[in-house]
Amino acid sequence: MRLLGFRIHNYRSVIDSDWTYLSPDNITGLIGQNESGKTSILEALYSFYDGKISEDVLRSDLSLPIVSCLFEISREQVNAFLKEKLLPRGVMKKIQEVRKICLSRIWNDDLSSRIILGGDEINKLYNEHKKQLKEKDNKIQSKIENALRQQKKAIESLNNANYKKEKVAHAFEDARSALSEAQKSLKSATASELKTRADKKFTEAKLNLEQVKERLAKRKRIAEGKQREANALKEKTRYAQISRKAWKEFEESREELDNSFKELNNSQRLYDNAGTDKERRATRLQLDVANERYVKVLREYERSREEAILKKSNCV
Repeated sequence: MRLLGFRIHNYRSVIDSDWTYLSPDNITGLIGQNESGKTSILEALYSFYDGKISEDVLRSDLSLPIVSCLFEISREQVNAFLKEKLLPRGVMKKIQEVRKICLSRIWNDDLSSRIILGGDEINKLYNEHKKQLKEKDNKIQSKIENALRQQKKAIESLNNANYKKEKVAHAFEDARSALSEAQKSLKSATASELKTRADKKFTEAKLNLEQVKERLAKRKRIAEGKQREANALKEKTRYAQISRKAWKEFEESREELDNSFKELNNSQRLYDNAGTDKERRATRLQLDVANERYVKVLREYERSREEAILKKSNCV
């Protein structure tokens, strides 16, 4: 990086040195009278390097110094320099083309300083860039103002929508309250109606239950009567069977009595017709046996007859 020229403002006795270029053969001499500012130029160049000044370098009007230097730099130095700087595209391209850079150190009121990129061509490019930025800024500002107007309209529309929303919300709350009251009324009415229906059904069920109980009691009485009748019939059947058996025995006794009576009559005829004593004795013995048997059968007949009559009377 080689110094090509410099320009000094407001440094000690130097008000404006204008651009001064060094000799291309690297040998440059400062010639002038005493107190003409030669030392001030060297001190200003050194202050450009380290950024330090004292208050005695300030002029009586307290104007702040500015020291600008023009350097020639290699392509590698240009690329390294541009990597560290965020510059407009046109300025970066110009620096890459000419491989020259103008740096100015400017001091502040507190004697601190900063270095800025400068030079006529660079300043021209900066001015063009600022102009473009201003145009873009104006366009952006116009878009922002338009967006703000649209935003204002949107906010007004939103406020209107929110107002309508609140009205709808209030209406919804009123409707919901009315619905809740209606549901409560409906629920109350339904409960009352259901209670009335339930009471009616309960009364009907109770009455029906009483009727069923009466029918059941009646059926029970009828069943008990039928049971008694069945028991009576069963008893009658049993007595009838007994009576039938007794009458059968009575019939058998009567038949046996008839047979015994016939046998007795037959023995009596034989006895009456007997011609000899022997026949009379024989038939007499037979007659006595027949008579004895007849008496026995007659007694059995009387007994079975009485028993049959008694059992028959029990069956009636």
